[in-house]
Amino acid sequence: MKNPFAFSLFLISVACLLACNPDLSSYDSDENAESDLSESSLMYQPNHESSGFVRMSDPKEGAFSILMPQGWKSQLSLERPHGQIRTCGVATSPDGATRVFFGDPTLPMFMAPNPQFGMFEGMQTGNPLQQIRRFTQADEFFPGYVKQYYGQLTGFRLTGTQANPDLQQHMEKKAKAYGLQPHITTATVSFEFSENGETIKAAIHGATLGMQDFWMADVNGYLTSGNPQKADQLIRQIVVSHQTNPQWQQRENMRNQQKMRQSQLAHQQRMQANQQRFQAHQNMMQQRYDAADAQHQNWMQNQAANDQQHDQFIDYIRDQETVTNGTQTGKVDAGYNNYYVDPNGGNYIGTNSYENPDVSVYEHWRRKY
Repeated sequence: MKNPFAFSLFLISVACLLACNPDLSSYDSDENAESDLSESSLMYQPNHESSGFVRMSDPKEGAFSILMPQGWKSQLSLERPHGQIRTCGVATSPDGATRVFFGDPTLPMFMAPNPQFGMFEGMQTGNPLQQIRRFTQADEFFPGYVKQYYGQLTGFRLTGTQANPDLQQHMEKKAKAYGLQPHITTATVSFEFSENGETIKAAIHGATLGMQDFWMADVNGYLTSGNPQKADQLIRQIVVSHQTNPQWQQRENMRNQQKMRQSQLAHQQRMQANQQRFQAHQNMMQQRYDAADAQHQNWMQNQAANDQQHDQFIDYIRDQETVTNGTQTGKVDAGYNNYYVDPNGGNYIGTNSYENPDVSVYEHWRRKY
């Protein structure tokens, strides 16, 4: 991935922008969206309040703030499951009839299959929030997601799936602001189920966002036994008010850079250790080769000595001598100091003091042993 940290920050920014209203004409600009909430600035304002809403921050890190409905039971969090970053929030009305939410910390990061590196769809990665799966369009991904999480509820049934091109355009503009060009698809999945004899209307609004060989999914939505249009409008008002804390972002940038430096240093140390292990292995193998060569040389010398002893023993039995001119060898009768051999015919003359009878024919051969 070109810049996974920027991608994470982008997700933090746009995760809350998966609005529930299919008509997103009011999402043409952030300024228009904020004006609906009487917000006059996009700056981080952790204590700012507007009519009917109160601005809240995630209590753990103060990474973001968002306007939540006043008087509702609300909870915000920035989750880091298995090293990933997830923005999450939920609000429940005082009468318990409506619940709105955004983010899901159980959604994994996906890697595209790559048979070249032995990565096939469905293989286990050892990380529950990292899966190998082809990029999936939102209108294909989220109906299955809804069935997985809500399909066991009484009277559950899907009531519709539709794309959200206006939201997609808005998210692409957000991505461009971060210098990213992810592949984005969006979808709205509507469904209903029964609870305590009441029909609950619900909708999940999701996006799938891909960057090179990685992609992610994110959601928000509502469940209500009351007016679904009002619940839809409420979640829209909530999500467009999302703001990232620039101080947190700066700290996160510094943390990310430190992690990258540590990772690079660790990589260099691993490479150096690997090189040292490789060199030690090479030295050990060379020592083994040298020892094997010495052992072989010693064996060859022993074999040559054994061959000589065997040859001498045979000569003794046959009363022969082995003679040589330096390049050739031959067998002659024993008992002489000098031998004159005709190399062409094999004839020889043995003598203790006799001079070469004919140097043009005979060569002077001597005992080999």
